Amino acid sequence: MGRFLIYCFAVFGPVLVLAQINTNPPVPLVTLTPSGPVVASANGQIISNLLITATGSGSVAVDLNGHANVTVKNCYIQHQHIGILAQNCLNPTVDHCAFVRTPVPARGTGDSEADGVQFNSCTGGTNAVVSNCEFWNSSVGVRLVNNAAGAHIFNINGYNMMGPFPRGQLVQADNSPNVIIEDFYDFNDLNVSWTEDNVSIYHTINATVRRGCLDGNNSPSGVGVMFEGPLTGGLCEDVDTMHQGDGAFSAVTATNVNFNQVRTRDGHNYGVGGRSGPLSNGLSFASFNGSSGTTLTGQYHNPANPNNLIYDTGTYASWTITNVNFVPRGPINLTGMPYAVVLSRVPPELLYGASNGVLNLSWGTDYLGYRLLMQTNDLNRGVSSNLNDWATVAGSTGVTTMNLTIFKTNLNEYYQLVYP
Repeated sequence: MGRFLIYCFAVFGPVLVLAQINTNPPVPLVTLTPSGPVVASANGQIISNLLITATGSGSVAVDLNGHANVTVKNCYIQHQHIGILAQNCLNPTVDHCAFVRTPVPARGTGDSEADGVQFNSCTGGTNAVVSNCEFWNSSVGVRLVNNAAGAHIFNINGYNMMGPFPRGQLVQADNSPNVIIEDFYDFNDLNVSWTEDNVSIYHTINATVRRGCLDGNNSPSGVGVMFEGPLTGGLCEDVDTMHQGDGAFSAVTATNVNFNQVRTRDGHNYGVGGRSGPLSNGLSFASFNGSSGTTLTGQYHNPANPNNLIYDTGTYASWTITNVNFVPRGPINLTGMPYAVVLSRVPPELLYGASNGVLNLSWGTDYLGYRLLMQTNDLNRGVSSNLNDWATVAGSTGVTTMNLTIFKTNLNEYYQLVYP
């Protein structure tokens, strides 16, 4: 379980509300047809509506077997090694699939190639797609290797990427030019996951990464979004990172990478999840090691190290960063998935209002079962992530609305929705 931040403002100061993220894999639909590993047998084949289970070292749940224009959709895939492998395939499509790595290895151990989806050497195609998919405990959610050029990855959620090193990404593009990765969300419980870079653009020219949120990184050497070259050209735009240590947005041996409207908050400059502390001393924005022409328009709040925000300014063509208490993005709301939804993965929207000294907080009736925690802190200290610093608001269990008296002496009130 983890947290998602929602911000509002009361009459006398900021009120911070965090909602719990359910990171447990959902139950597959009973209407799916159980199946062992599947191997594509023809170009243009459609593989759909299956509950696929593949166990054993080196197993592949769905192997597209070199065929072109194969579509995998509406499948719940339980994989020990690779979920879907498209090697030397033109135009593979994966849509509305759930990927659950099982069994989950001990942290920092096990198979580093247990990817949800791997496109490998898909050269010559123009329409490789992964869309409307979710990943649990993968080494990498989507891995693009050896010229999976022009792949389009969109509308994906990832929960607790497990690596181990050098994996641990939601998406990794390796030597795969012109990829587009957009509309994504990645949550990693710092005490459960084993991350590296959350999104890795490696030796890949002209990649686009936009409209996403990367929440949680416990690696001493991994950052939120990494452009690592040699490479030329790249865009990272409208992306939020949270709970990062080693860095949020980085260009390494890269030319003309544009970080536009990127944001980071609530970092840590110490070891988390039993791992070593950040090697960068809590750096937020980075461009170095032969990089040039980097541009940056960024925001930060409660950074890992307020005295180590940006490096190396000499490699930036232009940069501006401002301290803004911004509202981060949440999970992508996917519908029509191949699992039964017991509790929404999208955190409840907080509705609030204040009148005559009373603060009203409410969340949708679909979220009955959440309870409200409260904390008051000096603004300079900020919100504590230690649950021992929080107290349950009396009467908040079993309801979806609360009326709370506003005390003028409490200049900063923080509220957290947790489940259960």
